[in-house]
Amino acid sequence: MEERKKKRRSGKRLLLLIAAAVILIALAAILIINGGIGGTLKALRGAPAENYYYEHPGTSAYAAVGRGFAVLNSTELTVWNEQGDKTYSALLSFKKPEIAAGGDYAAAWDLRGSDVYAITENGLTYKASAEGRIINVSINAKGYLALCAEETGYGGTVTVYNPNGRALYKVYSGSKYVYAAEVNGSTDVAVLSFGSGESELKLYKVTEEEPKASYTCKELILDVAANDSGYVAVTEEKVIFLDKNLYVRAEYSFQGRHLANYSIKKDITAVVTGEYRVGGSHEIVTLENDGSVIARMETDEDISWFEMGERAAAVLSPGKIEVFSYRLEPKESFAPPAGTEIVTFRDDDNLLAVGPYSTELIELGK
Repeated sequence: MEERKKKRRSGKRLLLLIAAAVILIALAAILIINGGIGGTLKALRGAPAENYYYEHPGTSAYAAVGRGFAVLNSTELTVWNEQGDKTYSALLSFKKPEIAAGGDYAAAWDLRGSDVYAITENGLTYKASAEGRIINVSINAKGYLALCAEETGYGGTVTVYNPNGRALYKVYSGSKYVYAAEVNGSTDVAVLSFGSGESELKLYKVTEEEPKASYTCKELILDVAANDSGYVAVTEEKVIFLDKNLYVRAEYSFQGRHLANYSIKKDITAVVTGEYRVGGSHEIVTLENDGSVIARMETDEDISWFEMGERAAAVLSPGKIEVFSYRLEPKESFAPPAGTEIVTFRDDDNLLAVGPYSTELIELGK
């Protein structure tokens, strides 16, 4: 009897080993067919959409949201996932539609309105409302949102929301007027304000009322963004690299050239300057976080749009899209789809060519 039980257990083990071997062989075959793990995951997700189509009732804002896409115009917010399925749509009445994106997250709002919609490619995460009119909104790659708004008696307020839409923190500006803010990770918020002929950047911990650091600039700071080493501030005349305590690490001067475009990523900053405000030659420069120049390139092309991804840069000129490495080495060049007005990178560093009525996916390196 005991011998028969042993034989049955041995038989079951053999069947399990055979089943496991079959599964492993099948998985190996799937990986080979799809070109590895990345290709297999892509196959499981389904084929990416090649185009997104939408109405164009006037001023519109666009954003790559993760591997999906969002369009906001004066009457509607629409969100699609990577496969082109519409995951969210809302009828609105906006006067000045704006979108900010950070990795898998984006925020859509009406400048001088009161509502902001936090979205991912899967649809709406939450809707928040400001007490006063909205001045600006940012959202980072962790999903933390900074809402700048007017409030009676103050130069403005900044409210920080976590990825689930819970208001964590609110800071009030004094005499200076708030016009931008950004959450660094999940713990700090940098608040940019202007007044008395100078810009002021203050850094707050998202648990404390008093700033832990500040920086004052006699020029108007156009924008500020967090990176791996601290913060980058952009003015009409230069890029200022600040550490995590807002001490100046380095500056890069435009030397009398005119700022045309810029892009700030976690470990690289790129700026485009022109010989004149309109026309003339352009110079593209990529910079390390310590302000040192990585690469420099001059072009006589009329640059319609410039965009930096995590590993590449794209330049849109009349009749041409050129893709470069962060060292500005040429990688690819092709004619843009008809009607292309801007180009933007998805988080997989493929390009979206955006036009007023449709957006086309351009898979790089194929």
